[in-house]
Amino acid sequence: MHLLCRTHHRLKTAGTWDIELHVDGTEVWTSHGDGHEIVTVPGGPLTRETFAERGIRKARVARTFSEEEPPF
Repeated sequence: MHLLCRTHHRLKTAGTWDIELHVDGTEVWTSHGDGHEIVTVPGGPLTRETFAERGIRKARVARTFSEEEPPF
């Protein structure tokens, strides 16, 4: 089972692209027209973040809280 947004679901269903899902989460999309391949790497909230990404996220959260007005 594989979740797709509406656009990508329609591309797959129309038969213009095939998708191959690998165990590591990467996807290989293959065009029926010219055989062109596109490889995607999983992203989003369920993927592991790198140490640098974690630092950036924490800095953004800290900055957001410091810029807000106190509730009193």
